[in-house]
Amino acid sequence: MLFGHHFAAIAGAGPLVGPVLAAQMGYLPGMIWILAGVVLAGAVQDFMVLFVSRPAAMAVRLANWLKRRWDRPLASRRWWPAL
Repeated sequence: MLFGHHFAAIAGAGPLVGPVLAAQMGYLPGMIWILAGVVLAGAVQDFMVLFVSRPAAMAVRLANWLKRRWDRPLASRRWWPAL
């Protein structure tokens, strides 16, 4: 198990990974791992949980954003039947 990464496979192992990594590798790599894990992995996980937990709201928001973005170029829809 390279660099103690096997602890990351445990659900809720955040309090275990940081101290074990700091004991194995030193204070600075442990601190970098904690900060990078919190900022990058934690933020991505939280965003994905939010996205999955409210799929209808996110889908409507995305549809409205796409509609606003494409309505300007296609504002004159009179030419659609001509296609």
